[in-house]
Amino acid sequence: MKKLKILITLIPIILTSNPSLTWTDSTTGLKYDFSNLHRNPDNPWSVMDGGDTGFFSMTYYFNFGESHNKKCKDQNVAVTEVLNVLSELTDTCEILGKTESRNVYLIDNTKPYLGIYVEYGDGDLCTNSEDITQNNLPRKTRFKLLCSKEQSNFEIDLPGNTQGTTKCLMEFKINSPAGCPGGVYPGFKSTVTLFWIIIFFTIYILIGFMYNVNQNNLSGKEAIPNIEFWRVFPYYVMDGFSFCFGIFGQAVNWIKMKFIKENSGYSDI
Repeated sequence: MKKLKILITLIPIILTSNPSLTWTDSTTGLKYDFSNLHRNPDNPWSVMDGGDTGFFSMTYYFNFGESHNKKCKDQNVAVTEVLNVLSELTDTCEILGKTESRNVYLIDNTKPYLGIYVEYGDGDLCTNSEDITQNNLPRKTRFKLLCSKEQSNFEIDLPGNTQGTTKCLMEFKINSPAGCPGGVYPGFKSTVTLFWIIIFFTIYILIGFMYNVNQNNLSGKEAIPNIEFWRVFPYYVMDGFSFCFGIFGQAVNWIKMKFIKENSGYSDI
């Protein structure tokens, strides 16, 4: 029974979402869960600037919901930009976003199933930008999470997959279920729902069975919780199907009669 109590205590903890990895749209009420994009801080996401193939290049490190351990300026943050020289990492880096400065919003307010932006701000001050109005403002990074059945890899969401000149706003994109409401591609919602029904039903049977064995000294089939209900349950299901088929048959007959009447050459007297 002690193990059973521990299991019951752990269930709510296991099912609780990390608030830093979820977001609810206040307009639609849809909840987004991008916890599958969270990584171990020692092994964050990394993307190399696709346009830098010569002497210099840039590598971007980032994580979701928790700062990564690739320190920049002795800080653990959400997004960093590190200079490479001859493909070797250097100590020269820029902070492009901090975990605590997160902002999430829809890509298109009229299309909540298109995906979301996850943005981290409060980075180092931007300098030498092609957009001079952005100079001396904190750099930030925006991740475009496009709702998709399969997950791709992150890439820079700029022409040529490269930042070119200094960007005060760095942009990355990925196709992922994380961009869908609930963190699940729409076509798989029924499957996920069925999965959780099976999980909860299994837990209910196991807990009830263990309780009946330990507290009520029952064994075998008699220890199954609410066994009398489950014995008659198939008959309830059969009655339900019979009722539905009866209603469906009556509806079909009514439609047939209506069609015949409307297509006959005679009118009611």
